[in-house]
Amino acid sequence: MEPTDTVVPPPDTRTLAELVAAAARRTSDGRLVACAVTGIVGVAAIALFLRFMWWLTPVMLGIAAFGGWGIADRERAALGTRGTVFRGVRVVAMLVGGAAAAFAAFLLFVVFVGRLIS
Repeated sequence: MEPTDTVVPPPDTRTLAELVAAAARRTSDGRLVACAVTGIVGVAAIALFLRFMWWLTPVMLGIAAFGGWGIADRERAALGTRGTVFRGVRVVAMLVGGAAAAFAAFLLFVVFVGRLIS
């Protein structure tokens, strides 16, 4: 057998924000709308009827933020310079999604540390 030279691809150096943006840009319009609506309806249902499932709120907020960011990104790209409002919507969606992710990570930390302590 002859030795083969294997080419190792360089590591992916994209940030988490770039990876999420790429995923949102690959997602269809219908799926982005479904994510936004599902997240908003889920948060409303938890707040109004399912308070015992409060721990799902960051997940629903993250799903809504993903859909909202993707929709705003597409509209901003379609409108060009006239789409400055959508730049603000993207920032708000990014802040909501980031806060939801941080809160979800905190909840997981509390659960695992609580199990370790007790």
